[in-house]
Amino acid sequence: MANKILLIDDDPKICDLVGAFLKLGTKGIELITACDTSQGLFKLENDEFDLIIVDKNLPTRSGLDLIEQLRKSFKYNRIKIILLSGSLTSADVSFSVQNKVSDIIVKPFKYVQFMEKLKKHLDT
Repeated sequence: MANKILLIDDDPKICDLVGAFLKLGTKGIELITACDTSQGLFKLENDEFDLIIVDKNLPTRSGLDLIEQLRKSFKYNRIKIILLSGSLTSADVSFSVQNKVSDIIVKPFKYVQFMEKLKKHLDT
């Protein structure tokens, strides 16, 4: 069975990069992208995902707010989430621990680092 990942990031270059990494390094992973939290929530409501990758800084509503909402939801409180951030603070790390974020990837990231973290959280 293929793993399905939802990537929520407003930067099309990051979405393209992650897509290229997955095509290069994996088989059986489907990537779905969303450019903001509203679109991400819509896609979550209409599909099932094995992993969500959420950018910290999104337009209109932060990725941290979305993560907090998902962790309070019975339907999504156990899904694996990776936080993606170009500006990580100690408060973000504390937030991540409190909200059971599976991992953190700091931008800019390299192929090997990204794939190691990703594969750690998927059944590949």
